[in-house]
Amino acid sequence: MRFLAAESVALQPLSAGVLLANEDMTEAPIHVTVVGAAASAEVMALHAAALRSITSHELIEIRDPADPAPLPTSVTYPPLKRAALFLCTAQACSSPIFRGEDVRAKIQRAQLQGVR
Repeated sequence: MRFLAAESVALQPLSAGVLLANEDMTEAPIHVTVVGAAASAEVMALHAAALRSITSHELIEIRDPADPAPLPTSVTYPPLKRAALFLCTAQACSSPIFRGEDVRAKIQRAQLQGVR
């Protein structure tokens, strides 16, 4: 991969696939999780805002606290009285985001400097 991502190769025509593969190997995606009742309007609005805001290879999922299935992650989300969206990287998770109109800016900031 180091050879393929080298400037002499990466700047050749049709190299976008190689560069995307290199990004996948070197950077963990932002994990976007919407926590709340899956059928609620708040959850659907936050999920839609996340889908509209992705620019790369983020993972987006909905976690319903009422779902009895075990979570395939060690991340524990705080119990909240309303739906919230969290951005997580390999190192940290954001504070809860409650409004769909705030999602795009938070995702862009997380991509540039890590989750805050």
